Amino acid sequence: MKKKKYMVNPYLVFMSGVAMALATPMVAGIIYWMWRDYNAANVDKLNDFIFVTVGFGSLYLMLPVIAFINAYEYLGTVEITDAGLVFRAPFRRKREFRYEELCEFGIDYGGLSVDRQYWIYFCKAPFDKKYRHSINRMPFNGNWMRIQYREDVYKALYAAAPKAIQKRWDRYSNGIRADGYDKKKSIRII
Repeated sequence: MKKKKYMVNPYLVFMSGVAMALATPMVAGIIYWMWRDYNAANVDKLNDFIFVTVGFGSLYLMLPVIAFINAYEYLGTVEITDAGLVFRAPFRRKREFRYEELCEFGIDYGGLSVDRQYWIYFCKAPFDKKYRHSINRMPFNGNWMRIQYREDVYKALYAAAPKAIQKRWDRYSNGIRADGYDKKKSIRII
């Protein structure tokens, strides 16, 4: 089977990109406007300029810093192979989840303010029940990982998995299909 690579959370990547695209011209415009009105003789203007530059600059830099800290969630990719899954993120070690090492896996949802988002989760250790139906709060670590559910990801996982695991996938996917969630668009990266 050819290796396939998918984004772990395309929705979050898209929303973060939109936020950065909207914030960049606004912050740059405010800093330019303050710099343009800056007069070396007026110390109050200099203090205002420094305050605004540091204030808006730090707010603007929060999103990339958060994305770097939570790299698997914001920038992570998963590679689906015949042996298992390989999770990668920039400046982080890869995390491998072989099919025979999986203690638990499945499909669950995490409630958002508007709609449910389904997630495919993988655990090398027993699954903590406090994350049942709030899977989006499950932290990424060496024992637990998750991927946002998309039909193409599910099909790639199903095709790569051994027969015993495929039987379990069939049970989980019935709930998704009954909910109609599998009709949503998916995002795939190469």
